[in-house]
Amino acid sequence: MRKRQILKGTAVTVLIFLVIGMAVIYFCKPVYYRLYPWDRISGTVHVTIDGRAYELKPESFGGYIYGGDDVPKPMNINISNDGSAEIGIKGGGYGDYSTELRTASPEIMIGMGTFQFNWWNVERFDLYVDIDTVNGTVRYSGERSFIAEDGRTEKREIDKTQSIGENLWISL
Repeated sequence: MRKRQILKGTAVTVLIFLVIGMAVIYFCKPVYYRLYPWDRISGTVHVTIDGRAYELKPESFGGYIYGGDDVPKPMNINISNDGSAEIGIKGGGYGDYSTELRTASPEIMIGMGTFQFNWWNVERFDLYVDIDTVNGTVRYSGERSFIAEDGRTEKREIDKTQSIGENLWISL
């Protein structure tokens, strides 16, 4: 009888701590994002050239550079059936993260980058790149989201146009 009471008390105590821990993680967003185990910088890239979808490949991306590093590090790249790419970077450090997007025909290289202001920040983006070879422009559109200091998700629109001849760069 005594053994059963001890087991019951232990089980109830463990259950209470689990519920409290999960409630803190769920309702206290700053704690949740500091414990976030997935890629801290992730998003989808869609490319069209002259109105036609361009099928991205893993080779379309050049790894990522963090801060002052010179050697690109591998990143997660998943190609979807529609030719778009899901990319992910672990992140987790203060500073600049950048990569490049390359198309084969026409040969165009576009730099993409973001700055992590907090080691725990989580960024998500949905980027559309429209390359118009007739007019010689590249238009970026879409949306990015990031985590504010208080744990709220903030969203910003992406809308930028550049000429193909200039240094092509998009800040996410």
